[in-house]
Amino acid sequence: MKHLGEEVLVGLVFDELALEERDSYNRHLRACPECTTALKALARAVSLIEKEPAEPPPPFAWVRLRARIEKSGTGRDWADPAWAPLILGHVAGMILVLLFIFLTGGWLGTTPLWESLRTWKLAGEIGPCGLTAVAFFGAGALVTLALAPILWWESRRPRNGVVQ
Repeated sequence: MKHLGEEVLVGLVFDELALEERDSYNRHLRACPECTTALKALARAVSLIEKEPAEPPPPFAWVRLRARIEKSGTGRDWADPAWAPLILGHVAGMILVLLFIFLTGGWLGTTPLWESLRTWKLAGEIGPCGLTAVAFFGAGALVTLALAPILWWESRRPRNGVVQ
């Protein structure tokens, strides 16, 4: 059985369908509990939306609402140039990491340790700088995994009485 579409249900709720169509759809509704439930839910939603509030909000409601909106907008404005040092710091950090990998890999290639490490297939293929990068980023990944629960817990901690 094909169910009634949203447009048909809206037409039934707002009584915008021709008499023949309405009769056909009403026969379907008598036989289909799913469409009947959907029609009732839509009719209830429309009646709630159309219903006017019983009394107007108190005069101080807008003042409180405006204060809450302004307070909630205290986050970082990314159009503000104050974020530029963050990006520059990240770029500088990445340059330092790459420099560290390059220098450590160059040093590793000159040590007797490399002679024994390069017998491993992966180490021999990626070289001393690649092996250093794998070790460095692998250690970073393990540290990140270890810190993830702590960072999650801290992100859920209330600040000024508000859970983030």
